[in-house]
This record gives sequence, structure tokens and C-alpha cells, in this order.
Amino acid sequence: MRALALSAAVLAAGLLSTQAARADLLVGLTTNSGLTGVNIELTGKPGSAYVVLGSYVSDTGYEPENITAIIGLRRFQDGKFDQSAYFGGIYAGDIDGGAGYNRFGAGGEIGYQWVTTHLRMTLHAGMGLAGEGSGDGAPAESDIEPVPQLGASISLRF
Repeated sequence: MRALALSAAVLAAGLLSTQAARADLLVGLTTNSGLTGVNIELTGKPGSAYVVLGSYVSDTGYEPENITAIIGLRRFQDGKFDQSAYFGGIYAGDIDGGAGYNRFGAGGEIGYQWVTTHLRMTLHAGMGLAGEGSGDGAPAESDIEPVPQLGASISLRF
């Protein structure tokens, strides 16, 4: 339920942040510091909004009850959303969780995108602040602490 609410918020923000005249919908796979899942992004001239719905791997693989999310906004170098370019952005969500617990936080990212006619690949790095964890296996004393983020994605452009 939490993931659906986050998805709705990201799509609403995406509609507000993109121009109706020209926008791309991107759907693909991403991995972000252990969180692996589906990436959905609406991108246009001013920027983009995205949501990653995924899970952290456990001893038995990826489990549906562990689905969590990250949402974010990006701005592209010179508005080049449909060309290879650098980007910067902000994100929030379960940025330092595990297979049985969540650890929410927020941060900033920089990255580069390679764009072809029907495909986009990204590499990005960021730094976030993660708060107290909740759930089975969460760190016992988890104060707010910096958490590095490294990620990659591959998406189809529609």
C-alpha cells in the first residue's frame, strides 16, 4: 500500500514537472545499493519524476512482502532529457534497508544517461541521510547517518 501511495505521488509530480508537448515514459530495471526492481519514469524538458519499486534480496531470494520504494526528481544538463547528458536530482524512500527491514531517508544524486532511439542507460551516485530502521533485522541503534548510493538502470523509451 505504501508503494502505491508513493507511486501516485511521483506520477502526479511528474505530470506537473514535464511539458505536455513532449514527454517520454521510461520503464525498465534498476539496482540502487542493493534495492533491485522496476523503474518507472516520466521525463520531459524541465526534468523527470521517477519511482523504483523493488526489494532487497534475502536468503530465499526476492520476496513480494518485502517490496519497498524510492521516489525522485531529476534535472538534465541543458534540458537534454532525450539525449546523452549529465543529470542531478533528489530522492527519498527506503535507501538503506534490508530483506526484512526498512530504513527511510533522503538525499541527492548526480549521474549520466546514455540515450538511443528506444533505450536509456544510467549510472548514478549519491549521498543520503538514513534514519532509524524498522522491522526484523534492523540495526539496533540506528541514528541518522550518511549513506552512499550507487546505482544503474536500463529502460525502454516510449
